[in-house]
Amino acid sequence: MMFTRLLRKKRVGQALTLLGLTTIILCLWTAQQEWEYHSSDTNEAHPLRRHLNGDHRQEYVVVNSLLDEIRGDVEDEHENKSHQVHDDVLDNEVDKENFVVEPEEIFKLPNSSSLETCPLYPNENLVGRLAGLKNDITPEELAEHYPEVEMGGRVRPKHCRATEKVAIIIPFRNRFKHLYILLNNLIPMLQRQLIDARFFVIEQAMPTVFNRATLFNIGFLEALKYENYDCFIFHDVDLIPVNDRNLYRCDEHPMHFAAAMDKYNYELPYKKYFGGVVGFTRYQYRKINGNSNLYFGWGGEDDDLFERIDNKKYEIARPYLDVGRYDMVHHKQDAGNADNCDRKYLLKSARQRQDKEGLNSVKYKRKYIKVQSHMTWINIYIDKKETLATAPDYVRKELKMIEQNAKNKACNFTRDSPIRE
Repeated sequence: MMFTRLLRKKRVGQALTLLGLTTIILCLWTAQQEWEYHSSDTNEAHPLRRHLNGDHRQEYVVVNSLLDEIRGDVEDEHENKSHQVHDDVLDNEVDKENFVVEPEEIFKLPNSSSLETCPLYPNENLVGRLAGLKNDITPEELAEHYPEVEMGGRVRPKHCRATEKVAIIIPFRNRFKHLYILLNNLIPMLQRQLIDARFFVIEQAMPTVFNRATLFNIGFLEALKYENYDCFIFHDVDLIPVNDRNLYRCDEHPMHFAAAMDKYNYELPYKKYFGGVVGFTRYQYRKINGNSNLYFGWGGEDDDLFERIDNKKYEIARPYLDVGRYDMVHHKQDAGNADNCDRKYLLKSARQRQDKEGLNSVKYKRKYIKVQSHMTWINIYIDKKETLATAPDYVRKELKMIEQNAKNKACNFTRDSPIRE
């Protein structure tokens, strides 16, 4: 009798085990179906895109193909393949009248054409999760720790030739401590990634209210005076990457590197968020006409940039959340960067004015350039009245009405609240 009961219990246990295994297999199969590849506008398979529970044009889920190689999801089809870049979209390059030519010997670099091409994914060099270096460091200590960085802030591999040249644009105003901490993290990471990059610090002179988006446009144009860069990464000064598998290269779609910040518990704050650290090929940034120049103060420019990207039928390429991690160096609100009370109104017209104002209408005056050991420092002045004059008439009229109604009143939003959910 006792033996019969034990036998029954054993059979029940086996049945439960079998049921559990069946459930696991079913879940794995379902996940595999959900993560199948899709193309943006056709039925052809696309190596960069994954589909998650719905229309990919609504989900905006795209992943970097190089990260797929880590997981073994796709074969390496990009060996010795660089991005095809087109120069026929925007010929309005730069204001050459104010361009000061630096001494030729500073920028003359050794010929690397005889070197072999660097591997696209230098697996042996990378370590993955990083602690993040957040201690203060001086420029002198940077020079001592990284003597191999070339004048002007160029980091590049010595024994192979990188597949593309990258300009890292850092908008700046009075955040010296954060800048040096950022460089102390980026330089060794880029060296392990075998990236050929140069740091451009674009400093906005006082007293005009800070305009981060315009500094991106200026950085793009100024960097092109030094090199015909393939890839442009626009990098906030207070965000530190904490995973070196987050490769600082451009993709077939605009890249959102900072997919997971500690500020947002390493999750996207909202689905269409595109800020912090982003990247474009030269052709992509010209096609979307860069950033809008109308966002003075804090808030709105990242959402406007997303509208420009989506309006030109691009999608967003993001790394996996465990790879695209960033820690923020905390700070108080900056002087001269007040909340932008116009941001919600401006966003409504983002697509309508995209081709009329942006990279093709940026106005600024370059005050001076300093080619330093670990960066190229460009100080510029932006006239707010002159910049707003480039906006379409209907935008200017509405902004004047908002300004009159908003005098002595606070903006009706907080810095942690997105424009859209």
